[in-house]
Amino acid sequence: VGELHLPALRDRRSDIPQMALAILERINKAFKTPKRLSQDSLELLLIQSWPGNIRDLQNVIERAALLSSKAVLEPRDLNVLPWSERSENSFAIPALGDGFSLENHLSTMRQRIIDTALSQSSGRQSEAARLLGISPQAVHRYVKEKVQAYRN
Repeated sequence: VGELHLPALRDRRSDIPQMALAILERINKAFKTPKRLSQDSLELLLIQSWPGNIRDLQNVIERAALLSSKAVLEPRDLNVLPWSERSENSFAIPALGDGFSLENHLSTMRQRIIDTALSQSSGRQSEAARLLGISPQAVHRYVKEKVQAYRN
């Protein structure tokens, strides 16, 4: 008996859109439905922290496809909020010393806070901006940069 190691999705972000579309295609065939993922939904899936493997992604897409009556699944249909509540979003003061970079730490904290706001707003960038007290354009720029970084 062999052992198969499935890396966490966070380590395979570039594969997420293809996996998500393949999962939805299987669901569409099984239930004879024409469901699609919006571009915003794909972007939301890309920026999630994904603590687990493909089964987590599959569960999110299956739940959205089965519960939504719409043909196009939007971010609010994906219901990815539980990951924003994970302990990795807690704020702790890091060990200071050699190798510590305040700029890097602040950048990481900024990303976590924006990701949490996006999760709490089900991917609605204008709502995330309202929660954060920043402009919708700033959130859109952040999402665009993050998606571009994952594609590269």
